Amino acid sequence: MNKTEFLKIAGQYRSQKQKLINDTFLWVSVSIIAMETIAESDDFLNIKKFEVPSRVKGKTVKRKPEDLKKIIGLAVNTDLYQSTFIYIVAQFEAFLSDIISLCLKYDQRKLRMNVSGGASNKKVDISEVLNCKTQDNIIDLIIDKQLGDLFYAGPKKQREYIEKVLSVELEEVQWLNWFEYKATRDLLVHNSGKINSIYLEKTGEKARGKLNEKIELNKEYFDDALSNIKSMIGRIDKGIRKSVKD
Repeated sequence: MNKTEFLKIAGQYRSQKQKLINDTFLWVSVSIIAMETIAESDDFLNIKKFEVPSRVKGKTVKRKPEDLKKIIGLAVNTDLYQSTFIYIVAQFEAFLSDIISLCLKYDQRKLRMNVSGGASNKKVDISEVLNCKTQDNIIDLIIDKQLGDLFYAGPKKQREYIEKVLSVELEEVQWLNWFEYKATRDLLVHNSGKINSIYLEKTGEKARGKLNEKIELNKEYFDDALSNIKSMIGRIDKGIRKSVKD
């Protein structure tokens, strides 16, 4: 892979993810408008039964008009933002995984780095190597192990490794915001949105609540998170291009 090919692929990763985030924001906005409109529709509110997923064919449930309005209101104000936020955080992690893998393949000297910041001492099982048909397969195996270590490491180690491998340096506030987004995602997925000690430890001054409180995720936070993540993607791509040019 030469420099031109490397930068072309990196640019594609950037544009694809930024477009995905913009498209996601658009369909969320349209969905909210649609739900708010249908919540005022008597034809919808007076539907007696709704078919739901079930192993029993044709399974239905009943909902009163006032209950339907509550369901829609919760979706519009909370649930839709939460589920989409979880998706966007996963997409940024996918971008990091793709761009780090690309950089490691382009400059294989960086494979010697480990997530702790020193020379890699990661052992690869001989049976795994023997299952590799080419040298590229071995490289992929090593990269997979590095990425596995990365996403289980603490925030500080993640930042150090990402900046070294990508040869970029992001602003402190961007990293603090990103680690808070990840910690919020973890609360929503693993702790029913209730703030725990792990969240407080990972977020520090960026913590958005106290122990055992419900984490808040509204439109303002959602919009800000998407904006910041898009900015990080752009800055990473710009930093990579500058480092290669230098």
